[in-house]
Amino acid sequence: MLKSKGMLYFDSAATAMLEQIFVEEAYRVALEYFANPSSLHEAGKRARGALSISREAIGRYLGLPADDLIFTSGATEANQLVLLSLLRSPARGTILMSEAEHPSMYENHRWLKQTGFSIKFVKVDKLGRLDLLDLQKLLTKEVRMLCCMAINYQSGAINDISAIRKVLDAYQAEHQSRSIHLHVDAAQLVVGHLYGEVSHWRCDSLALSAHKLGGAKGVGLLYWRGSKQAFLQGGGQEFGMRSGTENLFGVKTLELALHRVSQERDTQAQAKQALFYQAVADAGGVVYHQEATAREKSMYHYLVRFAPLPGEVVVRHLSEHGIMVGTNSACSGGNKERLRALMAQGIAMKEAGEIVRFSYSPWTPISQLEALSVALPQAMAELPR
Repeated sequence: MLKSKGMLYFDSAATAMLEQIFVEEAYRVALEYFANPSSLHEAGKRARGALSISREAIGRYLGLPADDLIFTSGATEANQLVLLSLLRSPARGTILMSEAEHPSMYENHRWLKQTGFSIKFVKVDKLGRLDLLDLQKLLTKEVRMLCCMAINYQSGAINDISAIRKVLDAYQAEHQSRSIHLHVDAAQLVVGHLYGEVSHWRCDSLALSAHKLGGAKGVGLLYWRGSKQAFLQGGGQEFGMRSGTENLFGVKTLELALHRVSQERDTQAQAKQALFYQAVADAGGVVYHQEATAREKSMYHYLVRFAPLPGEVVVRHLSEHGIMVGTNSACSGGNKERLRALMAQGIAMKEAGEIVRFSYSPWTPISQLEALSVALPQAMAELPR
């Protein structure tokens, strides 16, 4: 777990701590099966076999067909590939997404418009979940795709993907319209029980990233249901869909991370949450959405405000005291981007600018929360309010 002496790490939504046991096992596999999996010789065949074993295991953990799993460089690439697939057809139409989407999805709306697509934004509720009534209003026969998050990267709100699928199916059945592609950005999906539901979502595509789960950076996954098409041309790897030599080391860490998620449950989740709430209260802060249930919001993502202090001031101050938190998605830079996602939830601009994000993982030891309950109030007491 945490190696930096005295550091309290609460920015797992940006990246989870890399697990040493994953690295060691993946390193062993990568050394033993070092050859290019595309090579025809025996060493290549063995590497190809190791990659296949990992793919089959990941498929079992997700409850998805292994042949529909495509390894990528991360969830961002997986999201991009799905959108690029729309360009294969000369037909254009409407793409639906929310204004709370992660930048790797949301920032594509400009070029999509330039290529002839219409983009419509679905409202979200105060938690950051897709508003199903607004979704129903926006559905037309022109809609080709709906993009949504499994878990909101800012607030931790959990979208009911099965319910979203039912809304799409009901519209298609009533209006005899073409199938609407449902893409799910599942990069923040670290809640174990939700992985058991993935196979029931009936989504058409799904994006995952290893480093959000304690695996290596630079590797991710795209689940693609249906007919195969070449996203990236070249050597024909990944069933001809995504060319480029596969990253066996990274894939192995993803396999190990998903195995842990599928097997382990955080029996101390409520105790950790109680410690966190108390730590923030003692530090003079406010935690948003405390009324939300574990089915509505992840117990590992929290929006916190220490009014009237700007969020960036709080982040820098806490960092100096060994407490690592985030103000926004680490995948985007500017203040405007962060405010866009929070304001979509109905949070006023000034208020949004004062919000910081605390996030940890199911594998964060409770001792870290106990340490936070002491360190956070002490650190915040030094900041004039």
